[in-house]
Amino acid sequence: MMHLLFANPEMLLPSSRRVLFTTAYKELEDMLQGDDVSQLDEKELTQKIIVKALSAEGGFIKEAWILAKKLMQLGDEKKMWQVIRGVWIEMLCFSAGRCRGYLHAKSLGSGGEYLTVVSLVMSHAGLETFAERQQRVQLRLSKEERVSIAKQRIEAARNQADAAASAEVEVVVSS
Repeated sequence: MMHLLFANPEMLLPSSRRVLFTTAYKELEDMLQGDDVSQLDEKELTQKIIVKALSAEGGFIKEAWILAKKLMQLGDEKKMWQVIRGVWIEMLCFSAGRCRGYLHAKSLGSGGEYLTVVSLVMSHAGLETFAERQQRVQLRLSKEERVSIAKQRIEAARNQADAAASAEVEVVVSS
């Protein structure tokens, strides 16, 4: 998903494009402005960001930290990763189904994109994309009318089967 955000952002919904990354980057930049972080290692920098995020009134980074804490509070690391995996799979499938078909075709022309492969697998599995759902003609009949039509079709099929069976019997008797 991060790769798409930078390499092919047009394949994602407009609201999920670079705004997320630039918002987080700008917030981090503002938090750390005036601090010399070049000498800090990864753990010290993380702690500094957490302290500043918690003291902030709100924002993207604070919400991300709260979400991370909630995930860690699940207690079971396996369960935490199941939740994370489920969210990423849902985002991937959602994005694959919402991406326009011509963008998938365009990506195939340049070697393909993982989102396109996911879209093809979803299509092969019979999952309906958003575009297909929008183009599908909805039945405008009531449930009773649909049931009545189904019963008529079943009766017609039985009558055809009975007629075919009686024709076979006549042929056998005539011989």
